[in-house]
Amino acid sequence: MFSSHNTEIKDLISAFCAAHPARLEELSAIDRLWRSDADMTARSTVPAHVTASAVLLQDGKVLMVEHLTLGKLLFPGGHIDAGEMPHEAAARELAEETGLTAQLQDRLPIDIDVHGIPENRKKNEPAHVHIDLRYLFANPSGALLANPDEISALSWVSPDALPPAMRRGLDCLGQSTSMLVHDLSPEETASLAISRSQAARGEFASDEDVRAVWATHGVTG
Repeated sequence: MFSSHNTEIKDLISAFCAAHPARLEELSAIDRLWRSDADMTARSTVPAHVTASAVLLQDGKVLMVEHLTLGKLLFPGGHIDAGEMPHEAAARELAEETGLTAQLQDRLPIDIDVHGIPENRKKNEPAHVHIDLRYLFANPSGALLANPDEISALSWVSPDALPPAMRRGLDCLGQSTSMLVHDLSPEETASLAISRSQAARGEFASDEDVRAVWATHGVTG
């Protein structure tokens, strides 16, 4: 029954807010998005559902991917399967998208990011909101292999070239951290300046777009 699963995830978000009180007001609007009759992690649940991402740290570098459908710079991650906890989904998505397995460092996410997802008419999905729980992983094993069905190419980008929402969970990891990312095309991997330019444009929908999605469902915040 998804009700107990929902409770576990709500408790997890509450624990994150307790550890990061500065985010409490920002994340409080999440409570108004939940439907008591729906699985918080189901892809079909709108206006919002929980997703999970992996922040993989290795030698001061963090692995990221470029999503083919969204055309956005992302941490490896995605939707949560039935019965999965978010950290389990993050580990699975990391393996599926990059070929790597890694050790989870903490079951408490290092960041929770709320961002808008545009309408996808091919999948008959309305515009909605992802509440993305981001988990820290380390000590990867396996061969790095981009999944061609989901991502495109690899390049290195300094975190200071990323949008603030992408850097937020990395602040505690040190200023010298660099990032491995997937760019839009192999040609773009040849130039760090181009990669940084892509990263600077790699934000999800703006805060205004997120609020617009919420407003259609009677939520303000």
